[in-house]
Amino acid sequence: MVDILNTAIRGLMAFRASMATTGHNVANVNTPYYSRQRVELGTATPEKQSYGYMGTGVDIESVTRAYDDFVMKQLRGHTSGVRQYETLNDLTSQMSALLGDTDVGLTPDLETFFGAMQDLANAPASIPARQVFLDEAETLTTRLQDINSALSDLRNAVDAGIINAVAAVNNLATGIADINRAVAQAADSAANPPNDLLDDRDRMLVDLSNLAGIQVVTQQDGSLNVFLNNGQPLVVGNTT
Repeated sequence: MVDILNTAIRGLMAFRASMATTGHNVANVNTPYYSRQRVELGTATPEKQSYGYMGTGVDIESVTRAYDDFVMKQLRGHTSGVRQYETLNDLTSQMSALLGDTDVGLTPDLETFFGAMQDLANAPASIPARQVFLDEAETLTTRLQDINSALSDLRNAVDAGIINAVAAVNNLATGIADINRAVAQAADSAANPPNDLLDDRDRMLVDLSNLAGIQVVTQQDGSLNVFLNNGQPLVVGNTT
């Protein structure tokens, strides 16, 4: 009778865990980077009886997540590449507008200035030509000063962006190191890996790849070492 009750209890516990995991999956269906989880069941160790071995029901072996390391690696690489080109495109577009735009850039003022210079060369004794040349020279000087100021503002904005990016990289690296510590502790205790924390770490890695090109190396205990593309370490185990 006790054996029957134990088998029934094992089955109920497995069913409850499966239902709880299903509910967790449904609740997080719209959560970014959430990986669907699954309860892995296995046959419980049978008990030896006088007439042979008798099954004792089902055991919960682990809770796994649907995760593809190759896909995540591709996502990080794609994110880093796209972000790099977006940044370059934004900066070159701003500089092009300042220097090369045919309507508001430097080109119209240069053309007008050299036109006035040519007119003065053709009629050096002409007072109006001299005055026009001086006016255009002053206009060009003012325009160059404005462009210099705009380029200085752009440089300051880039510098501020770099400072903010470095701070964000450091914060993400600290978060990844903290999760590495929890993952390593789970491995030491033979407990199931903290799947939700692993998802959060994946999100941090994608966010990090949006700021810099990175390489990720998985360790035996499940922790990750993170390096910049130039080889500089960002996270090694639980240290940054």
